[in-house]
Amino acid sequence: MQRRQMKYTAGGIEFTFQHPGLRLAARIKDTSRDQYGHLADEPLFTQLMEHVIVFPKTTWEWWDAEPEREDIMKEVFAEALRFLIVRPKDEPARMGEESGEKLAVLETGS
Repeated sequence: MQRRQMKYTAGGIEFTFQHPGLRLAARIKDTSRDQYGHLADEPLFTQLMEHVIVFPKTTWEWWDAEPEREDIMKEVFAEALRFLIVRPKDEPARMGEESGEKLAVLETGS
């Protein structure tokens, strides 16, 4: 089955996001929470790099390699998370699928 993809450009870099499937998307959200139930940046970002951002293949070292990448990092991760959890308007809803989740941890820097 072909997974849904999306291109996103930030800082002159074109990123390709690919949806990993509903089960893995749920697991990413569940395993990226802190003891209070809030999304935690480090485990969330690591899993987004591993399962959602498919091009360019990013790692923590990739983001650290050039200072200007730090300026776009939160923007890219916020968009990758939005892509992961928010269904496009033209895609029909599936039984039990969430319509979205707050991105406060990304906006405030936790």
